[in-house]
Amino acid sequence: SSPDIEQLLRADFAEVLAAAVDSVALKGGGSNQPTGIISTSGVTDQIIGTPTWAAILDMISTVEVNNALDGSLGFAMGARVKRKLRATLRAASTDSVMIMNSPTELAGYPAYATSNLAGSGGSPDNGELVFGNFANLLIGFWSELDVLVNPYESTAYSKGNVQIRAMVTCDVAVRRTE
Repeated sequence: SSPDIEQLLRADFAEVLAAAVDSVALKGGGSNQPTGIISTSGVTDQIIGTPTWAAILDMISTVEVNNALDGSLGFAMGARVKRKLRATLRAASTDSVMIMNSPTELAGYPAYATSNLAGSGGSPDNGELVFGNFANLLIGFWSELDVLVNPYESTAYSKGNVQIRAMVTCDVAVRRTE
């Protein structure tokens, strides 16, 4: 009944739903969820393995060769990838400059870390790295934050509680897979 609690719950739901939209926009989801960048057919995949400066430049070159090196270019990566890039030398025998020597920039482009690109497997360095024109990632919202309060849901009602559900209806498309 307090406006402060309502605002807190709305903010919490908005944060959780924003993370879910971020996740499906980057990786895709299951059935009845958007495909996302990584799962979109035609998006160029490159397996880097242990990251090198040359591999990062190859990612940029792949986009450039496809005439797609324009717009809102940048990197999105898992936190483990960011840590690995910040701890790996560009050229081990010649300098002490790291592949990623700024927490917000990689190879002259903005770089952002997200837990939604954590990757899988047992390696502590495993993760995913995406480079491209994020203006070509279209996210259409059919409804913003919908909040539904149900005081009669059987489990919640029997305990004197209220069930609150929040939803966002959206779709994601990659305009140019290059």
